Amino acid sequence: MQAARCLAFTDDLTDIGKDGTWRPVKAWLVLDHTDHNVSARRLDGLPWGRCHGGKSFCVSGDGSKSWPVGITLAKPGQRLHVVEGEGDFVTLWHLHAVANERNAAPVGFLGSCADPAKRTAEIAPHVKGRVVVIFAHQDASGTGQSAARKWAESFYRLGASEVRVRDLTAWLDGTGKDLNDALANTATWQRAPPTGYCPTCFNRGVIAPVGGPTCQCAPFTWPKFSQGQLESDFLFHE
Repeated sequence: MQAARCLAFTDDLTDIGKDGTWRPVKAWLVLDHTDHNVSARRLDGLPWGRCHGGKSFCVSGDGSKSWPVGITLAKPGQRLHVVEGEGDFVTLWHLHAVANERNAAPVGFLGSCADPAKRTAEIAPHVKGRVVVIFAHQDASGTGQSAARKWAESFYRLGASEVRVRDLTAWLDGTGKDLNDALANTATWQRAPPTGYCPTCFNRGVIAPVGGPTCQCAPFTWPKFSQGQLESDFLFHE
């Protein structure tokens, strides 16, 4: 993400405390390499005093949350995987890396208020003819689903060939509301490995016998051969 200029870290931003004093804070930034949309979140997890208690602080030059972060990085023929918010955008990059996803590009709207229709001329060339998959938030208020429907309509108007909205309910298993929560809910993702195989490696997507040479949890020690065994093996191969 950092190489693609979609993630950065800084300690140059300032925020106002309860005592009215401005102090520098460390923050992580989700951004688009075009600088159309740059959003900061405090590393300590606290809300921004300067944004009336908001989780994110928009620091982009044009202040636009309607620009879909990462959309210009999509390669020809790739689907667009679309999420809401900074946390889900980072999660989506992680899931793409774990799955070695090559057929889709991660795209993030940094707030349910985003409206791609406001940037039609700039966004349309990156959407036309593509399949779009939206991972909608499952808010109790219905805000996430409403945003997904709005985005779906906009993507169709921008020329998408197909738009799907994924229901995260099964992944959440009753806990949380978004893709980040689904990833944190490890019980949803864990499965039982075949007998004799390492369960930790299995849930990383690696099929490895416990303690074997491909197991990533314990170093494998190759057996020591006697001189007679080595000589026999040499003679056998000769």
